Amino acid sequence: MFDGFCSFDISLLYFCSSINLTFLNLMIKEIAPNDAFIALKSGNSVLVDVRTDAEFAFVGQVDLDSIDNSAILLPWKIFPAMAINPRFQISLEKILQERFKERYKEIALIFMCRSGARSYEAASYMTSFGYNCYNLINGFEGDIDSFSKRGNINGWKAANLPWRQQ
Repeated sequence: MFDGFCSFDISLLYFCSSINLTFLNLMIKEIAPNDAFIALKSGNSVLVDVRTDAEFAFVGQVDLDSIDNSAILLPWKIFPAMAINPRFQISLEKILQERFKERYKEIALIFMCRSGARSYEAASYMTSFGYNCYNLINGFEGDIDSFSKRGNINGWKAANLPWRQQ
């Protein structure tokens, strides 16, 4: 009956639901890097790094080994086109269910990207599925400094929180 309508990608779904997500954006809680690290120590939260695979490999990753936790590395957008990952929700829910079993919906999700924009989108999106989401303020690298470099002003790296280069 709706031939052609049944096939769509997540970017269309995200666009069509932008009215709802705009409202949800107002409800997304933001968390500072140091507060996020404390929350991650509790075991009742998980960091979801939504940067691209290239960023994971070449810029660095959060290192949570010292607190017996690990980040979920799942791109929100796929490089180089930067289209929204069509399997984001399904992939994230599968990882959460495997890691946290029946408690997976109770875990606080702390979303992180380079500077906070993509993670805000991903947090908004997952909030629409009933998850308790936070956006990491200023992301992994933060704002650009006077020398056109990131990682020195704000964000996870500037807060001197644990991270590693692959």
